[in-house]
Amino acid sequence: GAFKYVGLDIQQTNDGIVLGQSSYLETVENIPIERGKYEDSDTVNKNDSDNLRTLVGQLNWLGSQTRPDCSFDVLELSTSLKHPLREDMFRANKTLKKLKLEESSILFPDLGDPKLMKLVVFSDASHANLPDGYSSAGGYIIFLVGNNKRSCPLAWEAKKIRRVVKSTLAAETLALVEAVDMAYYLECFIDNKSLWENAHSTKGVSERRLRIDIAAIKEMLERKEISAIKWVETSHQLSDCFTKKGVHVRKLLEILKSGNLYS
Repeated sequence: GAFKYVGLDIQQTNDGIVLGQSSYLETVENIPIERGKYEDSDTVNKNDSDNLRTLVGQLNWLGSQTRPDCSFDVLELSTSLKHPLREDMFRANKTLKKLKLEESSILFPDLGDPKLMKLVVFSDASHANLPDGYSSAGGYIIFLVGNNKRSCPLAWEAKKIRRVVKSTLAAETLALVEAVDMAYYLECFIDNKSLWENAHSTKGVSERRLRIDIAAIKEMLERKEISAIKWVETSHQLSDCFTKKGVHVRKLLEILKSGNLYS
């Protein structure tokens, strides 16, 4: 009924199977920071750098298994590991504290008839918001949804978009391309109105490289490899926490805990 496996707490309940990492999270410790040792902009020594790398690795394990709400924090910290600063250690400790204060788990409920299930993806991006000043963050989360309206997450990711882009539209487009590469017959939800309009328009955008990416999305729509692309308000964009910091994650965590995407 309940056991631990590679840092995961797995429990079978009347409502489904619950996955969590509260036991593992308790073992993860802050980086000890000596007061007055560095200025915030100072590069840290090797020992502190190793401690930061260890904590970021532990946070990444949590973020990839049961805590998607810390995905952007981990992405941002990972891009700083080459030349870590004192402020990066504070940010890593703050991320850990946030995870410990907001307990979370993932419910895998009965989704009903497999023939009636569908795949739903929420995709998002932020333009030039990573620490280097020019790279953009993209992210997505894919749900399997039953005709009984119950749901569970199958995959999620926050990552640096594969090339430098000139606009939010370009960042959102590449993030969606990454998401739809994960599976066929996806129902896609985005919060960028320009991308939604371009995906359903016969007009082409002026930027050549972007035109090719949007054409690929249109072709997938025509071939029914994407079942639909729908626009949602940013307040309903569940992948917001994969692309920016400081956003509200409570709605996403409630959906993961309850297994009800459309409640």
